Amino acid sequence: MPAIPSQLYLPTGNYGGNLLVNGDFESWSSGVTSSPDGWTLTGAGGTIARDTSNVQRGLASVKVTAALNTATDLAQSITISASQNTQLLGRSVTFSAQILASSVPWRVFLMLDDGVSTADSFFHTGEGSFIELSVTLRIDSAATKIEASLEINSGASISPTFDSAILVEGTIQTAFSQNIFDPFLKPRVVTATSNDTNATTSMVVIAGMSIANVILNGNQSVFLFFMTVCSNDTGPLNARFDARRGSTVISPPQGNNNNWPYQLDNVNYGQNNVATIVHLDDKPAAGIYTYDVRFLASAGITNVADRIFGLIIFPTP
Repeated sequence: MPAIPSQLYLPTGNYGGNLLVNGDFESWSSGVTSSPDGWTLTGAGGTIARDTSNVQRGLASVKVTAALNTATDLAQSITISASQNTQLLGRSVTFSAQILASSVPWRVFLMLDDGVSTADSFFHTGEGSFIELSVTLRIDSAATKIEASLEINSGASISPTFDSAILVEGTIQTAFSQNIFDPFLKPRVVTATSNDTNATTSMVVIAGMSIANVILNGNQSVFLFFMTVCSNDTGPLNARFDARRGSTVISPPQGNNNNWPYQLDNVNYGQNNVATIVHLDDKPAAGIYTYDVRFLASAGITNVADRIFGLIIFPTP
């Protein structure tokens, strides 16, 4: 049987499928000054910042600041073992990214490391514009990993910006694509066990029940869930809860016959009444938002104790 021509092999060999998660740096579940999801910062004194001004794709990129005379990198690693990702052994992979660097040339580059050998891209020339760099490495038969890293050599402190990182099987540099799991990156969850009380006549944010830095591109929806146990100091009295995206109250799901905000009737003194809210924030406009849950009592003081609030972002057709 003759060999498969390269023109036919190209579309059938997973070329163009991004092996990196969060290569567009849109998911920051630990906060905007911590490493974006899936990535790890190395280098004493190095810092991270989400960059929303210099962006090649989506709403954010990542700015990495290297401290004086300290080599620094932001990396993501794929494990290679006898049972994991063995199909990549002996194959070539190509790593590329868009990089913005100013003033200091020949310091910023890309690296691939399989635990046996490494390969580097050319350096960024430092002229203050985004340049796409790329590097290819053939994975050794004894490889233990495929680590793709955004590298800064030691020297003066500098702060390059990176975006659109993609690692693909093959020797051809491809246009950026998301990893298939990117729309389902880490659910954002906050919990609290302390008591939080409200005796005002307006909605207030329940302590600990805020999730900031939620980046949406306009083609996603957000599933929200909230649960708490609550009581009233004089009960039985009503308590009301709602969820918000910034200052916008998210509408209740279809079929909810309760008053809105969600009304929990007859919250009794000394009893743990359970409040559960499930929402769908259907395809809000692109932006960076803070979600929270708020509450009030119709009279008396409402107390919320153990509680959890979370959200999951998913693509919407």
